[in-house]
Amino acid sequence: GTRVYMRATANPGGVGHAWVKDRFITAAPPETPITEERTILDPDGKKIQVKRKRIFIPSSVFDNKKLLENDPYYLDNLAMLPEAERKALLYGSWDSFSGQVFKEWRNDPEHYKDRKWTHVIEPFRIPSYWRIWRGYDYGFAKPFSVGWYAADENGKIYRIREYYGCT
Repeated sequence: GTRVYMRATANPGGVGHAWVKDRFITAAPPETPITEERTILDPDGKKIQVKRKRIFIPSSVFDNKKLLENDPYYLDNLAMLPEAERKALLYGSWDSFSGQVFKEWRNDPEHYKDRKWTHVIEPFRIPSYWRIWRGYDYGFAKPFSVGWYAADENGKIYRIREYYGCT
């Protein structure tokens, strides 16, 4: 039969930013295959196993030689963008976007274990004696955010869960 596959490209930012980032960028290190398996029931209740693979292959504007040849001012135009858009479109940063409140946000996989200089770390079990609480942000318009937090014995705070929505 015919091998079926899909290729997609995306720039950081825009309406689908969070979905693309969650599904491809933060789901696994770059160039690491992600296998997803699901069980679906047919109309008769019979189980059907479905398996899909996906992978994030990073690239940047510098990989698109034809674009740069055809438009010698393209890089200069990107360099003049506001900082968040420049980082996203010129360097392919998925951690920088317009409207970002905390510009110092960093997701540095090299520091997941030592927890230095990054806002994202390896998942771990929260000890039962840590204090846990929840906060709610109504948002500026309709989006809202609920965050669950935990504090360790040294007072370091971890955001351990989050929920976003729009009413």
